[in-house]
Amino acid sequence: MKKLIGFSSVLVLSLSFISGCSATKNTSDTSSNKAIEVTVSLIKGSEVIEEKEFSTTEETTLMEAMKEQFDLKEEKGMITSIDGITQDEAQGYYWVYRINNEMINTGANETNLKQGDQIEFTYEKF
Repeated sequence: MKKLIGFSSVLVLSLSFISGCSATKNTSDTSSNKAIEVTVSLIKGSEVIEEKEFSTTEETTLMEAMKEQFDLKEEKGMITSIDGITQDEAQGYYWVYRINNEMINTGANETNLKQGDQIEFTYEKF
């Protein structure tokens, strides 16, 4: 009987240990979804119209973050209007963006953000 109790105790402790290790591993696997802080500036001409610092996650795309923070319109993955300032194809004005002073070659719906990113949306003529 003592052997059975001892074996049962060892089995329960082993299962508890394995479960604890498994839970710790799963927690570290979701670290890419951690909260981050970013700043978005809207610029028209030489004027900063608005600047927002906010929290999001690394899993959130720039498009999703912009939709959460601004009145945004898009067409086929292209941002066509931010807070009522709409692109003007006839005049050649469009919204373009840079992250950390670098022009980005992917659409906002394909771009993930990182901690501390400085995003500038500029209303520019092309």
